[in-house]
Amino acid sequence: MSCSKPAVVSISSMVASMATIKEMCSFFPMASAGLNMLTLCATEQFRKDEILFAVLHPGWVRTDMGGEGVSLTESVEGLLSVMDALTEKQTGVFLDYEGKVTPW
Repeated sequence: MSCSKPAVVSISSMVASMATIKEMCSFFPMASAGLNMLTLCATEQFRKDEILFAVLHPGWVRTDMGGEGVSLTESVEGLLSVMDALTEKQTGVFLDYEGKVTPW
């Protein structure tokens, strides 16, 4: 890792996106967005200290629950790459494992 500033990175899910909850409720009716809200609040509280905050969505990974969607290695490599490249411009954002912004 070589992110040049202190960073707090959390792993979340598209299911916790308020912007997509209408589409996701039929699949996951008990989604929680608390982690995402905590990240947004912490972003503002620690902005003056130059601590970066981000929430990352790993994508659909191959697990017992996730099935055959994406290989776990691809997701992990993507997450590490996104974490390595975090800057002040991305603080307080919700990113996927490819670095694409996900709506809150």
